[in-house]
Amino acid sequence: MAFRRIDIPVASPLDDLPITLGQDGGEWGVIEHSYPAFIAGSFADSSKGKGRYYLMAKYELTALQYQTLMEGNCPTPSRKLSIPATRMSWFEAVTAADKYNQWLRSNARDKLPKEEDEPGFLRLPTEVEWEFAARGGLKVNSAEFRDMRYPMDDIKNYEWYAGAQSSNGKIQLVWRLAHNPLGLYDMLGNVSEMMFTPFSLNKLHRMHGQTGGLCGVRWQLPV
Repeated sequence: MAFRRIDIPVASPLDDLPITLGQDGGEWGVIEHSYPAFIAGSFADSSKGKGRYYLMAKYELTALQYQTLMEGNCPTPSRKLSIPATRMSWFEAVTAADKYNQWLRSNARDKLPKEEDEPGFLRLPTEVEWEFAARGGLKVNSAEFRDMRYPMDDIKNYEWYAGAQSSNGKIQLVWRLAHNPLGLYDMLGNVSEMMFTPFSLNKLHRMHGQTGGLCGVRWQLPV
């Protein structure tokens, strides 16, 4: 599994970066509004002497990777298993992360990033971590970060959507389109992605619908 580094310009573990997430507008009925949030990196950047970062999975977890983790053996690789793993509960996603953590500590402990000599571990990203990365993080300017539209040229080159010009309503293989400014693939489109905090619809500050749900998974490495 591959990960991309997301830099945060803070100096110490207790520092954080103020950001604005979400968006305003009432034309859809169900909205979240823009809101202030804060983000801090999990690991110190020892090479630069300052700054922190966290690691986000470069691709969505594939069906092949999920089966390998949950069944304990590697299925025969095939293109049909290179689609995002879907239709799992939040608890199943957490269980898969735990199984991978156990494997990493047994087989690749020295490869894990460390904070004060403590190795990192795998978990689902928080909503703030995910949206910061989806918007392009520090690789875009402040206006592009807050914009409702992509800073890239043409969305069909970067994300799958349901129309006949794109996925035609079918789940697609990972890594077929271009990456976002942080080098992350399929951050939007193709399948929804699960967060560490279960999702709930928010209609003008009133919670609706069932908390949680079934979707794809992308992992993050904190400490």
